[in-house]
Amino acid sequence: MQDDQFYQNKFIQQPSYPDMTFIQQQPRDNQRQPGRDSRPPIRDNQPPIRDNRPPIRDNQPPIRDNRPPIRDNRPPIRDNRPPIRDNRPPIRDNRPPIRDNRPPIRDNRPPIRDNQPPIRDNRPPFAPPAGGIPRPSAPRSAPPSFSPRIPDRQGGARGMRNCLNRNTFIWLDNGNSFWFFPTFVGRQAVIGFSWRGFGWILQRINLERVRSFQCF
Repeated sequence: MQDDQFYQNKFIQQPSYPDMTFIQQQPRDNQRQPGRDSRPPIRDNQPPIRDNRPPIRDNQPPIRDNRPPIRDNRPPIRDNRPPIRDNRPPIRDNRPPIRDNRPPIRDNRPPIRDNQPPIRDNRPPFAPPAGGIPRPSAPRSAPPSFSPRIPDRQGGARGMRNCLNRNTFIWLDNGNSFWFFPTFVGRQAVIGFSWRGFGWILQRINLERVRSFQCF
């Protein structure tokens, strides 16, 4: 605050001339105005500090290790122990091989046979003639002793009329097969004698059940 008053008294002085009114009203450049510092800048006129000391030098000689190198004059370690050998005899399996002496499993069950009595239809296949159907007679000899192989082509009961009164081997749709001696072929059934191993039995077979046949 004292510095401001000092600069104000030193630089801002009112002139005593009566004819200088216009000049007195004009602000001077060095007049202190609000927000402006008219003080001269501070300058540092001191010379720069210079370090004239000589640089530090290390004149000590380098450290050298003149010790001789360390040498290991010890002889190498040798293992003079004999190698380990396994003198044990090899393990042998003297056990006899396992054999399955069990007899093979055999299926001694008898084959499945259809022991149901054949279905007999007592109705005539068609209207009988006036004199009636004569009762067929059974064949006097047994059928052949072999069983033929089922043919590859299976046409059902078509053409069975050509096997009338002949030994015919029939295969049914349920898997049964037997010798048959047809004596009459109708539209829906065939009538004849089937061989049961001990004799001929009169039987009626529906034509839809016949899978295949072969006559001899």
